[in-house]
Amino acid sequence: MAYHGILSNLIIYLTKKMHQGTVKSANIVTNWAATVWMNPILGAYVADALLSRCWIFLVASAIYLLGMSLLTLAVSVQGLKPSSCVDPNPANCHRSKALRLVVFFGAIYTIAVGTGGIKPSISTIEVDQFGEFDPKEKA
Repeated sequence: MAYHGILSNLIIYLTKKMHQGTVKSANIVTNWAATVWMNPILGAYVADALLSRCWIFLVASAIYLLGMSLLTLAVSVQGLKPSSCVDPNPANCHRSKALRLVVFFGAIYTIAVGTGGIKPSISTIEVDQFGEFDPKEKA
């Protein structure tokens, strides 16, 4: 999934493009990663108690797709793109405006919510392909 690609580049993007400080960027990344890894607990509960594995997978995939679409818009639409800065000292660069930050963080946290429904369901959906009472498939 896109989680690993986003995670590996997020600090660089936050510091170089969004003009956030290094410490703040590291905090943002660790908070987002923790959200991605904690949401499957909620997703598993929703899949078991409220919806089936298939429905939670479909709903979470739609949420994930929405997050990826928002992230694409956040980094490509001119009004939402962060302003460029040629100053070698990042402290002299203008920080990103509130709307840009809201759309960007909304996108990555929407991806985290979608991941929370996909991760606990995908492995159990694979297991459902095997028949429980067929001795050939049980081995």
